[in-house]
Amino acid sequence: GTIDKYRDERFIKSGDLLWNSTGTGTIGRINIYRDELDEFKKVVADSHVTVVRLTGLCNEYVLNFLTNPSVQSRIEENASGTTNQIELNTTTVINQIFPLPPLAEQHRIVAKIDRLMARCDELEKLRAERNQKRITVHTAALDRLLNAKESDDFSTAWHFITQHFSELYSVKENVAELRKAILQLAVMGKLVPQDPTDEPASELLRAIAAEKQQLVKEGKIKQPKPLPEIKSDEVPYELPKGWEWVLFGDVANSRLGKMLDKSKNRGIPRPYLRNTNVQWHWFELSDIKQMKFEDEELDEFRVMPGDLLICEGGEPGRCAIWSDSSQEIYFQKALHRARPYSGVAGEYLQICLTIDAKTERLSRYFTGATIRHFPGDKLSKYVVPLPPTSEQQRIVAKIDQLMGLCDELEKQIDAATSKQTTLLNAVMAQV
Repeated sequence: GTIDKYRDERFIKSGDLLWNSTGTGTIGRINIYRDELDEFKKVVADSHVTVVRLTGLCNEYVLNFLTNPSVQSRIEENASGTTNQIELNTTTVINQIFPLPPLAEQHRIVAKIDRLMARCDELEKLRAERNQKRITVHTAALDRLLNAKESDDFSTAWHFITQHFSELYSVKENVAELRKAILQLAVMGKLVPQDPTDEPASELLRAIAAEKQQLVKEGKIKQPKPLPEIKSDEVPYELPKGWEWVLFGDVANSRLGKMLDKSKNRGIPRPYLRNTNVQWHWFELSDIKQMKFEDEELDEFRVMPGDLLICEGGEPGRCAIWSDSSQEIYFQKALHRARPYSGVAGEYLQICLTIDAKTERLSRYFTGATIRHFPGDKLSKYVVPLPPTSEQQRIVAKIDQLMGLCDELEKQIDAATSKQTTLLNAVMAQV
């Protein structure tokens, strides 16, 4: 066949170093070809691989040197070509300078490296097992905390966490789960104590109903469509006294933005928010587009401070609260603008959307299998737990405080990791 036309020296031999000579991010990648099981198998390398055949050297020693990160970095710097396709020519390979100890020492170095790497693998395994144990214990403690039926059970679970706080929160995975638990406890009414003097949420709903009728009368909103009763299977847990299960449409007026249609849109170009501008709890404003709005559309599509912007597609439910009163900005149809009624904190609704997105509870309101959407009729029927107004404010303040604590925990983990790296580099510098 075709392979028979090659000269014998073109066939790869066991022990050859195969050096990848093209590709950004992959150039310089190297390994030893081993073919102990089939010595007669004929294999050749294509033009993207440089074959290095050594004589009188320890192949593993050369491999260890060439795979050193500092050497790999120099290899990529010396490559030629375009950004999309860089190449390592044969001359660069031939001219690669490396320290050459006696052959016997090369073998001793390789043996020492093998022993140390095995020790590193063992240490990494022990570290992973320790962290996994901390994650498992922490998960069990949070489950007990979240599922506690009695106050004593809750106190016991929280006492365990505080007892082992520094150890449990030495891994970032546990801090991420703590953030999630804080949000879950908040919407269950377990994060801050209830105040029996607070006006209950049932009174708040009556006030909202009156506010809606007044807004309709003034022509500021359209007459809301009647919303369905909340079914028992839509209620995931029991709420504290003074709370109510409500539909999102009960507590906020929401609508989609303007359709982007360059052929039909008229008016003056104005800045608008689209899906990618709305991130979780913040806005990415480095790339703001413009589209035309007519004067009579400005009030309809303008974003005001306190408005909650919610993604309809992309990552449905992702949301942030607009707070800039100085910037004139509008919004596109890819977003819902939700304006909470009096007595309902937008920050609290943001908490509900955030935790329900994390737990996948929100996905029951999405449409589409591969490309998911959160249409307006589904958003209006999204079931949320509503605390009294005063408790909403206490919850928001407590979450801000606890999320700040989580930020500090993550900084401490990063600082500890950085310190370990600094110590290791100091030790290695003395070797």
